[in-house]
Amino acid sequence: MLSRVAENLFWMSRYMERTNISLRVLKTLYIAHQDGLPVRSWEQTAHQFGIREAENMSSYTILKTLIFDGNSNFSILNNVFRARENARSAQDHINRELWQSLNDYYHLVRDSQLSQQLIFDPISVLDQLIKQTMYYYGVIDSSMNRGEAYCFLSLGKLIERGMQIVDLLKTELEQNIHTEGREEDQRWRYLLIALNGYETYLSENVGSLEPQSVLNQILYKNNFPNSLFYNWDQIESFANFMERDEVDLHTKGLNFEIGKSFSFIKYNQLPEHIDHKLQFLNTIQRNYYNLSKVINRDYFGIIN
Repeated sequence: MLSRVAENLFWMSRYMERTNISLRVLKTLYIAHQDGLPVRSWEQTAHQFGIREAENMSSYTILKTLIFDGNSNFSILNNVFRARENARSAQDHINRELWQSLNDYYHLVRDSQLSQQLIFDPISVLDQLIKQTMYYYGVIDSSMNRGEAYCFLSLGKLIERGMQIVDLLKTELEQNIHTEGREEDQRWRYLLIALNGYETYLSENVGSLEPQSVLNQILYKNNFPNSLFYNWDQIESFANFMERDEVDLHTKGLNFEIGKSFSFIKYNQLPEHIDHKLQFLNTIQRNYYNLSKVINRDYFGIIN
């Protein structure tokens, strides 16, 4: 596989995982506002997604911009467009079903009727887009050969997922400095909902939400697919898979970076003080950046 093709697959997967988490965050935020428990203002969300002048924008306008605006760098439309363009450049290494799922997604998010539906039924619009994302992941899991292409798709997804989760945790911790009690609990509840972890939390914890228990689940739970521990465990598994003779993609730099980063999660507990918590998360975030740099250098020939 050419390095440029591997890079196309890696970034296709990153854009789609970015789309997945962004949609879930937007849906959860909308539900929270409908419940009368706004855990974050629409203006804050707009700023987080790169829209700087959102003070006078309605929630509908912000949602429409974040989903359908081709001029907004971090919109869902642009993420899907970039994923599709990367897939186009790697068509010889993905199957027809995967290309079709991305093509269908692109046409769905460009559908003017879907954009109009956002005016009176935002939840249905977000659900349609999330279901299309799940279809994309289902195609990969059920039909892609477990070879080079699958490795780069999986690494892209896992790195992007980890970076997005760290960003969400940092955002919540920074906001919770200024809140306490029920409002703080609701923030953590909606974060768990966005990460598909609320039912998991309730099945193992009785009573009200405890921020430390929520953080432990998202950081350390080894069978929760949106925990950072599980994320690094999967990255390490793919690194081991890449060492197999039939794949033969491993490098010493990759194995070292993954081992160092996974050890940090394994053998360090989250500090108690909130400033130290943020420093802890910053270290994890740097580890993801460093891993991405190693992949750029060793596989794509990019010197950062």
